[in-house]
Amino acid sequence: MLDDQIYMMKIGMISRWNATCGVSVHAELLSKELVKMGYDLCVFAPTLKSAMKDWHHKLIKKFDEPWVIRCYAEPDENSAGWINYKTIIEEEPDILIIQSHIKLPVKSISKLTHKLNSKIIAVVHNTCREEVYWMLNAKIDALVVFDKRYLTEVLNEKIKRNRLVKIIPYPCPNFTPQRKIRPPSTEGKILFFSFGRQPSREYSDFIKALTALRNRYSSNLLYWIVRSNGELNVKSSWILQFKERPPLEKLLSYISGSNVHLIPKGRTEKVVVSSTVYQTIVAPTPIVTPNTRYVETIPTDNLGFGAIVKYHDIEDLKKKLIMLIEDETVKRKILAEAREFASKNSSTKVARKFVDLFKQLI
Repeated sequence: MLDDQIYMMKIGMISRWNATCGVSVHAELLSKELVKMGYDLCVFAPTLKSAMKDWHHKLIKKFDEPWVIRCYAEPDENSAGWINYKTIIEEEPDILIIQSHIKLPVKSISKLTHKLNSKIIAVVHNTCREEVYWMLNAKIDALVVFDKRYLTEVLNEKIKRNRLVKIIPYPCPNFTPQRKIRPPSTEGKILFFSFGRQPSREYSDFIKALTALRNRYSSNLLYWIVRSNGELNVKSSWILQFKERPPLEKLLSYISGSNVHLIPKGRTEKVVVSSTVYQTIVAPTPIVTPNTRYVETIPTDNLGFGAIVKYHDIEDLKKKLIMLIEDETVKRKILAEAREFASKNSSTKVARKFVDLFKQLI
């Protein structure tokens, strides 16, 4: 198909939107690139009443973009959820992208796929095989996964059969922050930063390591924590806590104003990707995170240094934080690799890979 015909297509997307979760971040980065390319886009998002029952979904902006329609309900303990079939059918998308995750009303969406003439792509955010069985009874033309682990650990041969399967990485923003923001009275201090709504126990490594490093750096060391779900139950003059859900641009400015970005992540055996790493790696601040499955596909050397810094235990963490504070050569190397990683996986390049997939399907 000619490129001008491709760009005349209408793209629909079923996804969370404007929310503090990796599904929403992926959908927004991809959608905004498609809009820039000139596509007619319509996003079908969950009602806020249903979605905000889940701790992963907190609203960021007060208003949605004009191409967003909230027309389905996520399941809960009392309901399998529902979807307004008529709304989506009347939009008549040529391509429908389903951001597949555990909180979709999958029975309703499976029925919807058989009511449409659209070519249908499922982006697999699911972390295990039990979560994708719904696809067996759905009309899906192509599957998109973020890396090879999903092919072997999440999808089985029945689900892959007769469907195009593409590896397209999770996107990084294609812009860099324009300013640096720090809290008042922190200039000249060594400022560590974390954000999000992770369980409080996942911050314990950082607090223990920084408490130990306070002896080395005295009052020059501060830890700035921004959370949307309330403060951690820690009270120290050197730990600054803000309750806020900043949009991505502002968040990147916070990270840019800090010396080190600490990302708390628990351990899991499931297949997972850290959307936090991908959306913030464009900031000129090194990322430090535990060596878990969330970051196992981000290459590092045998010491744990690469586009990010991975640590194994608190002693390893302390040593690496000291290196980032005191060794500018190490820090510059990490940031150079981070820029390369962000460029390779930019949302523009990811969107082009989706366009190539559209061409194969139409």
